[in-house]
Amino acid sequence: LFRPAICIVRQVLRVPAEIVCKRSQTGCSGVFDVLAETSRETWLACWAAVLSRDVPMGGLQVAFYAQVHSALPEALSQMSQVLPDSLTDIISGGIAGAIAAALTTPLDVLVTHTMTDSNAPAERKGLPVGSDPVTKGPLELLRQGGSSTLTKGIGLRVLYYAPSIAIFFTIYEGMRRFLDCAI
Repeated sequence: LFRPAICIVRQVLRVPAEIVCKRSQTGCSGVFDVLAETSRETWLACWAAVLSRDVPMGGLQVAFYAQVHSALPEALSQMSQVLPDSLTDIISGGIAGAIAAALTTPLDVLVTHTMTDSNAPAERKGLPVGSDPVTKGPLELLRQGGSSTLTKGIGLRVLYYAPSIAIFFTIYEGMRRFLDCAI
């Protein structure tokens, strides 16, 4: 019960911060200007786009981490190599983060376009305000920019998330091992 409430609060705070960040990177002025100029429909479209990116990203990184973390020691033992647990955590987390980031890049591109499009207030990416950016947004981006549009920034996204997820899982596993010993 407590965890879902924290996730909701985190998203409520994170989406406005992400909108301000992305729009300021594209030349919009001032935090309060961005917040004031953003319509309710755009906020809802941004939250839908962020959730459509973050939920798969979280699921994929956990699934890939579990697979790599269990397969890595077996693969290394066949080569007569043994890694310390923390190094296995770092490598597994980095690989999982890189794969999950690469696979969710099209969703991140959709989030960026949803948050930064500066068309007239009644339109967003050629879509009517309030239309579903998650289902219609990718098709519009493909029509406007071709297939490479949905993979723009994949390298930087992988470089950002691989170490971040590696650090997360290393700390998580370290704390789990510490608590297992303490209890």
